[in-house]
Amino acid sequence: MGLRQMLKAAWIQRTTTDLSSCELHIFEKLESLITPASAESNGMTPAIPIKTLKSFYLSDSMAFSTVESLAEQVCGMGFYTSAQPITNSKGLLAKEVLDQFCDDVGLDMWALEATKNLIWAGFAMTKPLPSMKTIEELPLVPPESITRIYRRSLTNETLGFDQMLSGSSAKIDPKSVIFMSRGSDAMEPFGISLLRPLATPRTLSYTKEGVTVKTETIPPAFAMKAMMELDISKAFHRYGTPRNIFVYPGADDTALQTEADKVKNMDEDYATNSIGFDVKTLSPRVDRGWECMIDFQENRLYEALQNPELRLVTSTGFTEASAREATRLAAYKVYGMERMLKRGIERFFFAPVLENAGIDPIEAKPRLFWGPVDRPQLEPNTVLLAYQGNPNNPNLEPLITRDEARKILAKLGWELEISPQPSAAGTAGVKSK
Repeated sequence: MGLRQMLKAAWIQRTTTDLSSCELHIFEKLESLITPASAESNGMTPAIPIKTLKSFYLSDSMAFSTVESLAEQVCGMGFYTSAQPITNSKGLLAKEVLDQFCDDVGLDMWALEATKNLIWAGFAMTKPLPSMKTIEELPLVPPESITRIYRRSLTNETLGFDQMLSGSSAKIDPKSVIFMSRGSDAMEPFGISLLRPLATPRTLSYTKEGVTVKTETIPPAFAMKAMMELDISKAFHRYGTPRNIFVYPGADDTALQTEADKVKNMDEDYATNSIGFDVKTLSPRVDRGWECMIDFQENRLYEALQNPELRLVTSTGFTEASAREATRLAAYKVYGMERMLKRGIERFFFAPVLENAGIDPIEAKPRLFWGPVDRPQLEPNTVLLAYQGNPNNPNLEPLITRDEARKILAKLGWELEISPQPSAAGTAGVKSK
C-alpha cells in the first residue's frame, strides 16, 4: 500500500458514515514525493497563478504591509562584508573586490527587491555575473512572467523555464539565470509564497459510507476579505444616511410617478406644490451580530501573514508587552530570511566575483553580515597610546601617525585645529584646543 492509500485509509477510519464527516481533497495532491515524470516533458505550472499573488500583494493593504515590513526588517539595516586578507595580481584585497562589486551593482537595493519577490511570489530570479568588466546592474526577472518550470524526474534538476512577457514567449536556460526559492518541496518548484494560504481555495468533500455525496468550495481568504469590504461599502452607502418617505394621501398613480421621479436621485432640497403630503424619516440601523465572524476572518489573515505590526496598529488592547513578545517571535522568521539570502549572495555572487578577480573564494572565505558594522568603543587614552608607541620598547614604531590620531580624536568629540605641518609619528603629543 502506497503512502497515499495509507493516509487515505487512516483518515477514513477516523470519520463517521454520516454527512458530518468531511474529507479534504489533500490526498489527490499527494501522488508522489518526487517530481513526476510529466514535469520533464510538459513542465510544472504554479498552483496559484503568480499574477494572482501579485495582484493580492499590490491591492490588499494587509498583504502589502506584510511584504514591505518583512523585507525592510531583513534588509533595511544594510550589510557589510568580510574576507581573508588575500590579494590578487593587482594587489587588490578580497574585501576591496567585494565592496566595489556591491557598490557597482547596488547590491543592497537588489537584496531588498529580491526579498520582496521571495515573500510574495515564493521565488526570485536574476541574471548571473558574466564578468567583472560587464557588471553594471543585477536585473530581476518579473516573477509573474515565469509560467512553467521543467524539471528532471527523480533528481529534481531544473531543465528550463517558460517566460511570457509583453505578449512574447521565450525559453530560459537555467544556467543563464540565478534562481532562489522559499522551500524545497519537489512538487512546488516555484517556491511557497507567504500569501499562498490566503490565495488558495479549499474543497471539502462530504462522504457517506466511503462515497462522496457532496462537495463545496471555500473561496480564498483574500477574496472573502474583498467581498466583505464590498458589502461594507454597499451597506454604508445604503444605510449611512437617513432615508425619507414622501406620502401623498389620495394621489393617483400618475401623480405618484411624477413625484417619485423628482426624488429618486435627489441630493438637494425638495419643493412641490402638492397639498397634503407627509414625510417620514427612517433612521439608519445596521443589525449587529456579525462582529464575531469578521473577527474570525481577520484572525485567519493575521495568522497567515504572521505580521505583529498589523495587530499593533489595528487591534484594541494589543499592549506594548504583547507587541514586544510578538515581535520577538516574528524575529525568527526574519533570521531565516536573512540566512537564506546571505547564503545565496555568498554562493551566486561573491564566489564568482572573486574568481573573476583572480582570487580563490575558498581561501578568501567571503561572508555577508546583516546590520551595521560592529565597531569597538575607543577611549582617548587608547588612541594616545597607539600614537605614542610602547615606552618599554623604543625600537617599536607607533601604530598610528599624528594626523591619524587627530582624526580619530576629532571623531570622539575633541575640538582640534587642522595641523599644517606633516605628520611625524611618535615625536609630539596631541593637544586639545
